[in-house]
Amino acid sequence: MRPAKDRWWIPTSGAVLAALAIAVAGTASGSCTGTSTRLCEQVGVRCREGQQCAAAQAVCITAGGCGDGSTGPDEECDDGNIENGDGCSSACKFEICGNGIKDVHEDCDGEANCSSDCRFRRCGNGIVDHPEEECDDGRVDTAGCNLDCHYSRCGDGHVNAAAGEECDSADRSQCSIFCRKPVCGDLTINPGEQCDNGTETQFCNVNCTIPACGDGHVNALFTPPNAIATEECDNGNADTVGCNGNNAGRNGPGSCRKPACGDGYTNRAIHEDCDNIGGLDTQACNGNAGGTNPPGSCRNSSCGDGYVNHVAGEDCDNLDGGDTPECNGNNPIMNAAARCKTPSCGDRYANAEAGEECDNGSADTDHCNGNRQATGSCRIPRCQDGYFNQAAGEECEPGVQACSGMKTCNTSCKCVN
Repeated sequence: MRPAKDRWWIPTSGAVLAALAIAVAGTASGSCTGTSTRLCEQVGVRCREGQQCAAAQAVCITAGGCGDGSTGPDEECDDGNIENGDGCSSACKFEICGNGIKDVHEDCDGEANCSSDCRFRRCGNGIVDHPEEECDDGRVDTAGCNLDCHYSRCGDGHVNAAAGEECDSADRSQCSIFCRKPVCGDLTINPGEQCDNGTETQFCNVNCTIPACGDGHVNALFTPPNAIATEECDNGNADTVGCNGNNAGRNGPGSCRKPACGDGYTNRAIHEDCDNIGGLDTQACNGNAGGTNPPGSCRNSSCGDGYVNHVAGEDCDNLDGGDTPECNGNNPIMNAAARCKTPSCGDRYANAEAGEECDNGSADTDHCNGNRQATGSCRIPRCQDGYFNQAAGEECEPGVQACSGMKTCNTSCKCVN
C-alpha cells in the first residue's frame, strides 16, 4: 500500500540515510516547493517551480512524476525514489531482464549477443547461450565439458584431466586412442606391441607379444602348434636338459614342455635319438617300456642297448650285447637274425653261455652237430658224445647208434668185426 502524500515516508536507500545523518548535524533553512514531506527540507534541498521532493528520497523530481510514490499512467512502478538497482528504475520501469533496457547489474538487454539472463553470451558464464557452444560449465574442465565450451572428446586435441584423459594427440606412440599414455596392458595395441589383452591369455603374452614356443616367455595358457599341452618352459628354440625347444621352428608334440621319453619330442640334450608319442615301440625306435624308462628308452633300436624291443623282433636284450644262458648277445660274426633272441640250437648263433660250441643250423656238419638229438646238439662232434653225426664220419655212436650185423662200435665210432 502506497503511503499518503501528507505522511512521513522513511526511505531505505543509502542516500536517504546519509541525508538523515546530515540533518541531525545541523538544521537547514528554506522549504521544498510542492512537497508535503520534510526530507528535502531536512537536508536543505530546495526544489524549483514545478518540482517536488521525492516521496522516499531527498531529491527533487518533476511534480507528479517518477519518484512521487504513486504509479502514474506511463509508469510500471514507483517506489518513491529515482535510484536504479532496487527493482524499480529511475524511469519507474521494472528492472527485469528482457524489458529492453540495460538495467544495473545487467550486461545487456535485448542486444544480439545477449543471453536470456541479460548477460553477454560467452563461454564460461555457465549458460549454453552461444551458437558455437555445446556446453558451458563455467570456464573449467569437467568430466563432460571442456573449458572451451565443447563436449569433451578423446581426439579433440584438448587434454581434459577431469574426463580421465592423460593425453590427447594423434601420435599413437605418445597417446592411445583412449587418450591414455600408451602402456602394455591398456587394452590398446600401441606402436611396438603385437597384441594387448590387458593380461596373459592364450593369444597374447602379458608383455604384449604374440605367444610362440621359443620366444623365451613361459605362457601357461598357450599351446604351441600341434603340441600335446600348454607351455611348461621356454628356453628359446634350443633343446636343454630341462626343456624341449621348438623343433627348429616346426614345434609339434612336446614343444616347450619338460622333456620326457614318450612326449613325442626328440630332445638331443638328454640324448634321445627318437621319441614316439605315448612311448610306444617301433621297429626303429625304442619306447619307454610303459613309462618305466629302462636303459635304451627313446634310442634307435639296437641289440645290446639293454632295451627289449619286441616290435623290432627282440626276445631279450643284454646291455652291452653280451651272451647269457637266456639271451643271445650281439656278436657281430654270428647270425644277425638270432641276436637278442632266446638261445636255440639251430639258430646259427653259437652261444657259449648256453652251452653251445657251434651252431650251423639244424643239420649236421663234419665239424658241428645239428639239433636232431638232445645230447650233444650244437657241439663239436666227438665220438662217444652221445650224438650220432654221420657227416663227421661216424658209423656208430655207443648207446645211440649200433653197428649192423655182427660188427661192433669201437672207440673211434667205427664199425669193426
